[in-house]
Amino acid sequence: MSRNDQIKLMVTIVTRGHSENVIKMFKQEHLGLHYVSLGLGTANSEILDYFGVGETEKEIVFSLVPSVKAAKIMENIKSGMNLRLPGKGIIFILPLTAVNKVVERTLYNDLDPQELEEGEMEEMENQVQFSMVMAIINRGFVDDVMEAAKGAGARGGTVIHARGVGNEEAGKFFGITLQPEKDIVMILVPHKQKVAVMQAITQAAGIRTKAHGILVSLPVEAFGGIS
Repeated sequence: MSRNDQIKLMVTIVTRGHSENVIKMFKQEHLGLHYVSLGLGTANSEILDYFGVGETEKEIVFSLVPSVKAAKIMENIKSGMNLRLPGKGIIFILPLTAVNKVVERTLYNDLDPQELEEGEMEEMENQVQFSMVMAIINRGFVDDVMEAAKGAGARGGTVIHARGVGNEEAGKFFGITLQPEKDIVMILVPHKQKVAVMQAITQAAGIRTKAHGILVSLPVEAFGGIS
């Protein structure tokens, strides 16, 4: 197994104002490649009641980690941030197919051979149980996405505001006018529900609707904070 296969993207979603505590836990493991984005929880009262969440403002921490340390860091964050309790946040790991050499050397600089061997054994035992469905839509159609996703079995999602670039060329390809203001909706679902959720969203907010939604999904290798 190559080192590229062992470098993961860890995503931690917590209530706004708590990302610094998450990053401190990474620093304790001498890991410093993090990117923080502001986001919103889905503004659906029934979903918020289910999770016991009274605040929808979120911070999303994107962190690059070697897989040999991923299990330990995830357990530390789940415990330190009380992610086992409803509404405290979620954490999950996405696989990467390639990284540049500088990142590889930075992440593996402090690892010894024993850590590498133990990490490879843990990696082989991982099985995909969840997928992250990501819908990139025109601003203002989050409710349509979440109602469709919920109808197919999803429980909630996280929204990031974004701005599309190169929309003119993309619009020519799809034969439609694409608005630059976008919402990115990230929804964590059981892997077996992925197709149903994506089909429901496509029907409600797909590329041929006013939402002009584009959907992708990524396998989640490990997760926490989900009932």
